Amino acid sequence: MMLILKRNALPFLGMLVLALIYFLSFPTTVQSGDTGELITNSFFLRVSHPPGYPLFHLLYHLPVKYFPFSTVFGNGAILTVLITLLWMGLLLKVHRGIFPILLLLVTGTSLVFWRYAILPDVFALHILFLVLVYLAFVNPEKLKSPWAVLAISLGVAHHHTILFVFPLYVYAFLKGDRKRLLISSLVAGFISFSLYFFLLVFHPENYFSWGFLRSPMDVIHHFLRRDYGTFQLSPHDEKNFSWIGFFLHYFLRDFWSFAILIGFISWKSYKTLRPSKNSLILLCLLFYLSVFLIGGGISLDLSGQGVFERFLIQPVLMLVFYFLIRAREFEFPKWMLVLLVLNAGTNLGRNWQSNDYSRNTLVEDYAINTLNSLPPRSIFFAQGDTEGFATYYAREILGVRKDVFVLHAGGTVGWAGEKLAALHPEIYRKNSQMDLENFDLSRFSVFSNKLITFLPKHTELSFHGMIFGYQKSDLETPEPVYHCSVIDNYKWRLKPELKDYAEFEYSFLLYQVQSNCIFDEALNAMKKEDSALALSLLSRAQALTPFSVRIKERACYLYGLIGDPRKSGCERELDELLSLESQQYYLYQF
Repeated sequence: MMLILKRNALPFLGMLVLALIYFLSFPTTVQSGDTGELITNSFFLRVSHPPGYPLFHLLYHLPVKYFPFSTVFGNGAILTVLITLLWMGLLLKVHRGIFPILLLLVTGTSLVFWRYAILPDVFALHILFLVLVYLAFVNPEKLKSPWAVLAISLGVAHHHTILFVFPLYVYAFLKGDRKRLLISSLVAGFISFSLYFFLLVFHPENYFSWGFLRSPMDVIHHFLRRDYGTFQLSPHDEKNFSWIGFFLHYFLRDFWSFAILIGFISWKSYKTLRPSKNSLILLCLLFYLSVFLIGGGISLDLSGQGVFERFLIQPVLMLVFYFLIRAREFEFPKWMLVLLVLNAGTNLGRNWQSNDYSRNTLVEDYAINTLNSLPPRSIFFAQGDTEGFATYYAREILGVRKDVFVLHAGGTVGWAGEKLAALHPEIYRKNSQMDLENFDLSRFSVFSNKLITFLPKHTELSFHGMIFGYQKSDLETPEPVYHCSVIDNYKWRLKPELKDYAEFEYSFLLYQVQSNCIFDEALNAMKKEDSALALSLLSRAQALTPFSVRIKERACYLYGLIGDPRKSGCERELDELLSLESQQYYLYQF
């Protein structure tokens, strides 16, 4: 009876635990990063950012458009959870026992694996293809079926980093009927790559489709990520290797038991070091990390960390593959299993609050509030993936302010000005990069979430709640105008508290609020030596954004300047905020 329980019930219970975690925390409102673009473009079948992800859009189109279970975004999240449970179930079907279950519990409750098990981004589907390659690696007999070859090759139509496990497929290929496998692999690869040409029918002429795709060569350039620089993670020139420390910090935070596992395996097998199947997985891991070392030139600022966190999934998964194969060679001691249980438990306790997206409405509220605050005949340019794609989702899916023209979030890329001028000459006059001088500011008001530092003459800058506005002025260099009352009309379904500071990317929302209207108006009052007005404005800004360091600093300074006894309490609160800010990573709370 115990043997049956061990073999059958334990995998089921492990999967049930993870399923409950994911279905209790999945989001129903638009979230950060590329998720707003991917779900909206899946709904309408439009072209997404390079390489285009045609398989993702074909797979997600019907569920996000017709599933009756949740919102459009929630349906995408549900499908993502199901894909995650599928790849986990496939691994547990091949690897039986308590060790693989605990290994997946640690992995599935880690911050980033959990996050992308519920956020409808491309990474859950990418992991599925990595797992399929691994399963062919451990059991080359699977490749006898041409359908298995096709299923694996579809990874080519999804994410470029599938390339890093290609040696595992080559190993399985060499173990089978090479002539037959060569033919089936070439045919399946051709079919999979051909899916990219679906981009030519994914409404590429639509303004919100990324790029200006008009020919098969345009599709190939899109596949090669020409907008970012082919074979580059991001269009940055600097060589910044701080991601190595970022990776180690992340790894030791959520996978500390894996570090002990590596030490134990090394000690157990140091006398029998020789090339083996295990070595090939480690070679793939080294290949991946080496390419990132050379081509991962990107600053680990707030957005840089958001980029890198997703690309740490694959090397950790390759370690999981390595551990699973090693588990076939010798049995791990019970104390190691206890460590895995403890690791999964600490992950669950630490990461639940950060990954409970079921209650995170901030990103969607930001987009709705911004659009609703704009006057008629407005053009809004939301720069940044989260801000831009969330606004895109709110306008296109939720139908919020369809009268507002939202500029593409990729508007700083070369094709953006050319496409806008071709499709909407009444809005934009020239075929060039986005520039205020090319908009007719006498007919339209242009708004942006990031300050455009170079303003043409006769352009009035306004602080419009959380965003910036640009209008035509009769004066050559007009003074800024403040529309602080706009903030009074914002509606937030989630009221953040100080303890929640590092959750849900509050930074991108609240820093914008605190850096705009009321704060700058308070600075003007300080320049005019009107301390009472400045304090009143700063207090109002603090009520809206209680996490702002610079607002608190100014308030403490003013208290000291006028001899107010609130200075000492203000300084204590400032110390607490500084401590929180020092812990703030883009999506982490270390």
